[in-house]
Amino acid sequence: LESAVKFIVRKFPAVETRNNNQQLAQLQKEKSEILKNLALYYFTFVDVMEFKDHVCELLNTIDACQVFFDITVNFDLTRNYLDLVVTYTTLMIILSRIEERKAIIGLYNYAHEMTHGASDREYPRLGQMIVDYENPLKKMMEEFVPHGKSLSDALVSLQMVYPRRNLSADQWRNAQLLSLISAPSTMLNPAQSDTVSSLILTLWVLRYSVLHNVTEQGFGSNMVGQFGRSARFGYQSNPSEFEI
Repeated sequence: LESAVKFIVRKFPAVETRNNNQQLAQLQKEKSEILKNLALYYFTFVDVMEFKDHVCELLNTIDACQVFFDITVNFDLTRNYLDLVVTYTTLMIILSRIEERKAIIGLYNYAHEMTHGASDREYPRLGQMIVDYENPLKKMMEEFVPHGKSLSDALVSLQMVYPRRNLSADQWRNAQLLSLISAPSTMLNPAQSDTVSSLILTLWVLRYSVLHNVTEQGFGSNMVGQFGRSARFGYQSNPSEFEI
């Protein structure tokens, strides 16, 4: 199949089954085995293409809704947005580094056409995606131009939070961040921060936790322990929420 594979890769994504019987003769004999063995790989590429379509649609919807991203204001939303962008870019870069991608997709489609008389319905879009992402960074730079404001807002919001949360252990020691006696006069003062805490428990969750312990383990010390821990939670301006 070596000559057939070289021919398919050279012509990719075009499909030329006519007037090329000599190069594709061996492919005609083994088309059933090719379809069977390459189906999993081919449809994995199709899944990547569908994931790309959904991500692009979601990013466009986010821009249309003018969603505001700031890690210090809406932590979960901003984190999930950045995770989505990172996952998408990583996947497309990995896709471009699969050396046999054209051979796998092209070989499967040629076998499909010889068997069914037509190319697979996903092949035209899939082949074009492979060609477009030969240089994934350049392609994605063009793609993210419309999403520049949302992405830049999310990234800029990290400039105050990220360095503080990624200090080395030596820097923590030198700054005495974990020392309780570095400033004795302020030990009893409540800690204040410009950013909201990342974990909020609703009053319903606290009630459920108490009732669960009562049901499972009975009254007594567990009940007292639960209310003791609840008392140590900082009370929020919203009476239905407690912050750890």
